[in-house]
Amino acid sequence: MKKLLVVLLLLTGCTRSLWEYNEKYYETLLGFYLVEGEHKVLAVGEKYSYMLELKPNMYDALKLSREVDFSLRLRKFSIDDDNRISGLVKLTTQVSSISQENVSYLNTLGFQEGVSSSYISDEWQLHGERYLGSDSYPMVTLEKGVTVAIGYQGDKFDVAGRIIATPVTLAFDTLVLTPLMVGVVIVYAANGSFK
Repeated sequence: MKKLLVVLLLLTGCTRSLWEYNEKYYETLLGFYLVEGEHKVLAVGEKYSYMLELKPNMYDALKLSREVDFSLRLRKFSIDDDNRISGLVKLTTQVSSISQENVSYLNTLGFQEGVSSSYISDEWQLHGERYLGSDSYPMVTLEKGVTVAIGYQGDKFDVAGRIIATPVTLAFDTLVLTPLMVGVVIVYAANGSFK
């Protein structure tokens, strides 16, 4: 009975380590662009580009980025061996720095007060795909790039041969991209498992 218990404990530990993202790479994001009418955002990095699906309320909030100074928090990003990426993004703004109309609108989109009533924020899970980067975008870059840690399974990760050209590169003239103006950017690297 004790041997069976020991074997089960060892197997549980081995299985857990198989599913954890034990490695990470760092990407510096240079710009964010809304893909008009598609509820997507293109994040352009130094190495790769990332096309991320947005919830409708996040898309609508990001359209205010020229009027509202958002702080952006990125965390728990991970990528699988099929170049599918996911992570959490949190937008926060100071209530006193925006109009009451925009505060009300953001509240209807799901933004809520945090610990302090002087800030409102909302958080979403993002999913998307990684693509080869391109210098053919209409680049409006951030003043300072945003570095984010992206976890991956170390022994299974194979970059070469699986990354294709960004859809924006392939069909550039059919997409309307709107540069996002994101104020202060805070990036948190996830520690341990990227679940």
